[in-house]
This record gives sequence, C-alpha cells and structure tokens, in this order.
Amino acid sequence: MKITALGLAVLTILVVTALLPIAIAQEVPAHVVISEVYPDASDEYNSEWIELYNPTDESVNIEGWTIDTATRLSDATLPAGATIPAHGFYLIADGGFSTGKDNTTWPNADLEDEMSLRNGNGWCRLNNSGSIVDTVGWGTATTNETQNAAKPAENKSIERNSLNGDYAPAQDTDDNSIDFSVQGTPTPKNAASPVMDPAPVELFDAAGNFKGGFAKIQDAVDSAADGDTVLVHDGTYNENVNVNKRLTIRSENGAASTTVQAANSTDHVFEVTVDYVNISGFNVTGATGGDEAGIYLGSANHCNVSDNTASNNTVGIYLSESGNNNITSNTASNNTVGICLSESGNNNITSNTASDNFAGIGLDHSDYNSISSNTASANNRAGIGLQYSNYNTIASNTASTNNEYGIGLDHSDYNNISDNTASNNGYGIHLPYSDNNELTSNTVNSNNDYGIYLSFLSINNLLYNNYFNNTHNANDNGNNAWNITKTAGTNIIGGPYLGGNYWSDYAGVDNDGDGLGNTLLPYNSSGNITTGGDWHPLVQGGFGPPNITSFAPPSHVNDTVCTWRTFNVTVNQTVNVSWYLNGTAQVPKNVSVTEANFTFHAQYVGVHNVSAVAENANGMDMQTWAWNVTAAPAAAPNITSFAPPSPVNDTVCTWRTFNVIVNQTVNVSWYLNNTL
Repeated sequence: MKITALGLAVLTILVVTALLPIAIAQEVPAHVVISEVYPDASDEYNSEWIELYNPTDESVNIEGWTIDTATRLSDATLPAGATIPAHGFYLIADGGFSTGKDNTTWPNADLEDEMSLRNGNGWCRLNNSGSIVDTVGWGTATTNETQNAAKPAENKSIERNSLNGDYAPAQDTDDNSIDFSVQGTPTPKNAASPVMDPAPVELFDAAGNFKGGFAKIQDAVDSAADGDTVLVHDGTYNENVNVNKRLTIRSENGAASTTVQAANSTDHVFEVTVDYVNISGFNVTGATGGDEAGIYLGSANHCNVSDNTASNNTVGIYLSESGNNNITSNTASNNTVGICLSESGNNNITSNTASDNFAGIGLDHSDYNSISSNTASANNRAGIGLQYSNYNTIASNTASTNNEYGIGLDHSDYNNISDNTASNNGYGIHLPYSDNNELTSNTVNSNNDYGIYLSFLSINNLLYNNYFNNTHNANDNGNNAWNITKTAGTNIIGGPYLGGNYWSDYAGVDNDGDGLGNTLLPYNSSGNITTGGDWHPLVQGGFGPPNITSFAPPSHVNDTVCTWRTFNVTVNQTVNVSWYLNGTAQVPKNVSVTEANFTFHAQYVGVHNVSAVAENANGMDMQTWAWNVTAAPAAAPNITSFAPPSPVNDTVCTWRTFNVIVNQTVNVSWYLNNTL
C-alpha cells in the first residue's frame, strides 16, 4: 500500500480469482416437513409421536393427509379441519398419549391415533393423497431420503437440524443422515406451541411477497431476482457476499444486532458489481487481506449504502470506478482507510463517522464528489484527504484530533472547502501542490503545528471568511489570495462585511467601525505568508453602531386620510428594524436585513410620528418622519335632476316654474339672462 506525503492510502484493487469449495445452498423447504420422531418409547402403545413443522409463511390445510409407516400405510389420518399454522407445529401421537405419554410435561397431541413406529428399521412419511410430501428413515430402514438417520435409543428422538442457530428444525437436503440428529431430550411441539422462524435470511419480491428463507445471505442473493429484498435477522454470518443483482439487502434491527464476518479475509465482505443496490444495517468486519473492504462497490452506480458499521477491514467502505452513489450515516472505524473513493465521481458521502482509522475519508483520482456533514476524528494520519482529485465539494465536516492533518489536498485543484471545522489536529488544513481551490467559512482552531499550511508552491487558491485561532495560524510560500473585495454580508464572526479572515493574532485595529482591520496590513502571519497576505482581516468586537445611510420619503410627509404610505430605510450593517407609529410598535419587524420597509394606512387626521429603529449587538440608529394626514377635500355638488327639460316654450304673460334636485345640501341662486 502506497501512502502519500499527506498520509492518504492509495488503494490498488487486485482482482484475484480463487477456486473455492462449492457449498450447497441451505434453503428453507417450501412444504411441511417431518421435524421430529420419537419411535422407541417406554410405553410403546401410548407414547410414540411424530412432529410436523410448517416452514412456509402461510397456514397449510392438512385435512385428509396420512402418516405412512413401515408397519402399514395410512397408519394415521389427519382429521377434517386439521391445519398447521405458518412457522408452527402439529403433533401426532399414539392413542392414549394424553394419559400414557413418557413425559408428563410434554404438550398434548393435536391428533391421537393408533400407529406403530418400528424401533430399529423404521420409517414414516407424510402423504398428501398419493403425493409424498416428506420421508424420514432411521436405523436400517429401506425407505428414506438418500440415507437413513441414526437409530435413536429408547426415550430418545431424532430431530431435523435447524438451518442456523436457534431457528426452527427446517434443514432439508433430502438426505436423512445429514438432516437429522439424535436428541437425548425429546422436545415435542404442538399447534399451540410458539411459532419459530425457519431461517435467518428471508427473500421478498418487489411487491413484498415472501419467496423463501435461507441460512446464508449469499444463498438468498443467488435465488433473488432484480428488485427483490433480502431481509437478514439478528445474528452473526460468516460469509463473503457477492451481489450481482439489483437488490435491497438490509438487516432487521440494525448494525448493532447483525454482523457479517468475512469467511475469507482476502475477499470483500460485501462485493457489489451491479447498479442500483441498497445495503443497510450491517456490521461488516474481517476483510483484512490486500485492499479488501467491508463494503466494496466496483463499477457500481446509483447504489445506497447506509447505516452500516465497517470495522477491522483494510478499507471500511470502498468505491472503485463507481458514480452517483449515496454513502450515508455509516460508521467506519479501526480500518486502514475508513471510506475510500478511487476513480469515482458524482458520489455523495454524507453524515458518516470515520474514526480511529489510519486515514478517515480518502479520495484518489476522484472528481465531482460531495463530502458533507461527516465526522473524521482520531485517525492516525488524515481526517479527510484528497489526492489527484478535482472539482469536489468538502462542506460542513468536522475533522478533529487527527494525528497529521484534519483536511488535506495533494495535487488537487478546483475544489470548494467550506463550513468545515478542523481542530486539535497536527495541521488543520494542508495543501501541497494544489491550485485554484476556494476555502471559505471554515473554523480552524487549536491545531498543533499550523492552522493552514500551503506548501510546494500551491497557487491561485482563494481563502476568505475563515476563522483561524492557532498558535501558528498560517504558512504559505505560494501566491494565493487571502481576501476578497469588501462586500456587504454577515461574516464568520458576525460582522457586517465580508473581506478577509479572522486571525487570533492580528494586532491591527478597525478605525472606521466596519469590522475590517485598517492597520498592520496586509496580515502575513508573522511573515509566514511570504507573498501578499490578508488586506481585510476581520476584527472581532470592533464594529461601530449601525447607521441608516438613506431613507424615503423625505420628512415632512403629507397625505390625505384613507391613503397608504410606504417608508424605507437602508442600513450599513445587518440589523433588525422595528417600526413605530406614535410610539406604538408595529408588527412584523424586519429581521436580519440591510434594507427594510413598512406600509402604514393613513387612518386618522392629524400629525403622526413614524420611526424606524435599526439595531444589532453593535448599537442602534433611528429615523423619524413627521407624517401630516389631512382630510380629503369634499366633492363638488351635483344637480342630479331638473324640470322642465330644456328648451322650454311658453306664451307671453304666462308663468313657468323651474326645479332642480342636488346630491348635497346647497344654496341655490337663480338667474335670468345672467341677472340674479
């Protein structure tokens, strides 16, 4: 394994083809089985019994089925209405079993019938109308499945083996000698006994229908079709799982309860070589040879790997030539490399914890990935490291207490490093041979060597709005920019302007209250920034009070009643602006703004006082307007009707009355030929 100057392990995948023994897949049978037989009872006439088990997910109607024995066919017939529950049992015993059974603690039989089981050369079988469902032979019987089970001694039984641990007696390889073992303490179970899962691994189709149970995860994968789900129950599984189908593989209760231990340490625990695979909820461990991984994605795209714990592997989670995958909420610890991307792009590595590894999260020749909200701590070398990797986003991560560096870029260009915390490492952030990267809004504090170290002529990097509080804050022997032009906006220490960075050892002062230093410029970290430096260092606690730089309309403001008026202010800092009318606070206030406005309704006639109060932690400023609201002028009267209509025709010496109706109370004057 090659380790760079940054300590990032470069993992070269070797594909090794090995000849391995072929194991028979241990699949749960899809039919009722004879699970235990008690043929040599102390009371031969009352205490012999046969136990059935239903490994399927549905109850089975066994009405009319028969038990054939070496003594006679149809030695017992199952009665009308007989059913065996899903994952449940059914007990068939001699007539008189309830009073004559060898062990009085045994449960009662579901069916008592006269039957005779031979001791030394016996067999029995379950017969469904001529279709043989299951057969068991023991001793020297001539009827069996492949070979006989061992002959049980008196008061002992033969019981079918379980597929795994404490699961139900459901192993069925069609060889009685393999499937059954002698039990010194027989354990008959009836239909009222607790159900037992048949196997620890279950397979479901895309619609959620049960397809089968298996002893191993690999057996389920081999039997699956694209779109199926493999559900893994609690336990430890010793195997290496090759996933070449589009599956969801998940544990029932999470990584704390479900461990997959590499059976072959020189192989990956999970190896995914196809797109659209989801793996979640496992503790994967033991892949320690070569470059093996707990979870390996090889040329696999659009996969989701989540909520797993990967420990004690060469690589915890490894993506090789894989893209558009989501690696989320995993924990990788005590590996050589926690999470590694090699020649992989457009992946999201989010909310993972990579701790106590040789290296935490590493990218090698991998572009356009997003590494966000991860914790990489207490790793021997690197927290997060990139080499020969470009155009990645490294954001909102915490990299702490790593021996060598928190975040490192080696021969890596055009990356965005923002909003990270790098603390208590050897170096907080280290950039050798890396150009044109942008580092903003990072908190880099309490690191042992340097907060940030740009070496081997790393050039054209832009670093601004970062917080540096270290004994030695910076070292830069290249040509890099440590600030931008003064720009309005809240900076990393709460000031009103973006510009440079906060430096714990900057000794200059802010003369104009804008939160940017004006003396001892440029800041150069005691000469360790050899070219240029920070021309706008951020100053903490040196901001002047906010200032309302403009407002509208100009005071005095004149309006008529029942009109609306908007008042505006512009402030030189981010503030909260409260508005008042005649001393009464109005809602809502404007929060975290540099421009604010409020619209009032001229409801009452009079001279009113309008105030805008701009305030923040640095102080306050206020603008006040005199607002004169007058009554609206009355509308002119309107003659709404008159009589007679004009023109009017009369003869001399007659009288004529003229009438008008007006919409207001008025004085009416009458004129004849313009004479009042």
